[in-house]
Amino acid sequence: MLWGLAMLAVIVTGCTTDLFLALLGFNQPPPGTFGISFASPATTQNASPGAPAVIRWADITDEPGTSVQLAIRRVDPDTRDVLSETILIPSRDALADGASDRFDWDVSGVIVGSYQPVLRMSSPTGQSAEEFAPGDFNVISAFASPTLTFTTPGAADVSVMTGNNTTIQWTDNGVVNGLTTIRLVLDTDANDHENGNEITIAEGIMASDDGNNGDFMFDTNDVNMNPVPTGTYTLFAVLEDGIHDDGLGNPILVEAVGRIIITP
Repeated sequence: MLWGLAMLAVIVTGCTTDLFLALLGFNQPPPGTFGISFASPATTQNASPGAPAVIRWADITDEPGTSVQLAIRRVDPDTRDVLSETILIPSRDALADGASDRFDWDVSGVIVGSYQPVLRMSSPTGQSAEEFAPGDFNVISAFASPTLTFTTPGAADVSVMTGNNTTIQWTDNGVVNGLTTIRLVLDTDANDHENGNEITIAEGIMASDDGNNGDFMFDTNDVNMNPVPTGTYTLFAVLEDGIHDDGLGNPILVEAVGRIIITP
C-alpha cells in the first residue's frame, strides 16, 4: 500500500523517487518491485524549437542491470497509427539514474506533427514493461505549411510541340515561408507518383522568389536536358521546407488540374 502511494506521488507531484523512498523509510524498493510510469506529458501540449519538450517519468525496481529505453513515436492523431519511431535514450540504468528520470527533447529540425513518448523497461531476468505517455507533443512551427496552386495549366490542358516552350505558372506562399523549395515533375500516371517513371523538369526553385508567384519556362527537356518523350502528362509539384510534410510522413505534392501534352 505504501509503495503504491509512493509511486503515485512520484508521478503526480514530480518529486524524486529517492526522496519518497526516504520518506517511507525504504533504502531501496521492496523486493520484486518493477514498474514504470509517465509524469509528463500528462496531456497533449505544443512543442516548438527554442524550448525543450520535457519528458519525465518514474522507473522503480530493485533488480540490478535493469535498463530503460525512451522512444518517441510520430502518430496520426486521428487513427493513432504509428508513422515512425526515433530512439531518444537507447539504454539508461534504472538504478543508477536516481533522480534523473527526465529528458529534455530538442524539437529543432523535427517535422511538424504529433509525437507520443514511449518507455520500455527490461531486466536481466526477463521482466519487461512498456508504457505510453497519456499526452502527445504537437510539434509546431512559426512557418506556415507550404502551399501552391497551378494557374497554367489551369483547368484546361496545355499542348506544346517537342522543342518548343510553354510557361508553367503558379501561386504559392513564399512570402510567409521562404524556406520552401519547389520541384516540378511530369508523370504519365494520373494517380501513382512513386513508381519510378516520373520525370523531373525543374528543381531547387525557391518559393520566396517573386513573392507569392512563380513561373518556369518548360522547353520539353527534363532537368538533365534530355528530351521528354511525347505523351500526356500529369504535372505536379513537390514542396519541401524541412519542417512540414503531408501529415503522414510523405512530401507535400500538389497536382495541376490541366495536363501537359507533348506532341511531335
